Amino acid sequence: SNFVNNGFSVLRINSRGVGKSEGKFDNGIGELLDVTAVLNWLHDQNMSAAEFWIAGFSFGAWIALQTVMRRPELENYILVAPPASKYDFNFIVPCTSAGLIIQGGKDEITKEVDSAKLAEKLAAREGAEVIYQPVSNADHFFKDHLEEFSEIVDNHIKHRLVLDSTKVRKVKRDRRRRRKKKNTSEIKPERNHFPVKSLTSFDL
Repeated sequence: SNFVNNGFSVLRINSRGVGKSEGKFDNGIGELLDVTAVLNWLHDQNMSAAEFWIAGFSFGAWIALQTVMRRPELENYILVAPPASKYDFNFIVPCTSAGLIIQGGKDEITKEVDSAKLAEKLAAREGAEVIYQPVSNADHFFKDHLEEFSEIVDNHIKHRLVLDSTKVRKVKRDRRRRRKKKNTSEIKPERNHFPVKSLTSFDL
């Protein structure tokens, strides 16, 4: 609701095998492909959009950050309780996207100290702007702290929108969504059918 209240069009998904989503858990491989398909669809529906964000909770935060590393149009991201205690985050490459990481101080699934180290690693990248926001006494699901959580997210979105409104955007990064939408009955929208790079292709 924070994104909707700030004027965003929002698409919220469950990973494969979760809720009413078909399929079964695929250890992040299939889930990353699913998010890529969703982003491609969003681009096709919102060619003129100036802002594209991604947010994820727990396992979804792990997938979201991998997506950020591969999609330069995602200039902002929010990670909630990223599972740095459980999953490998060594896929991180130089990235200037701005991020917010929110972590419960009493999370027994994702340790606060591990999320803090992840935030430090992301912030160390040249040009990166990463804010780490721990929520004291909050568990993994922020029970009894949802109001504080919502306020943190809302303030961050508003802050970034003001900053981004003054940014000179590179044509290369916006070419996909700034081009004139062609007649879909004549020519199908351009798609990137191979947007997910193998992790072995990066120099880590």
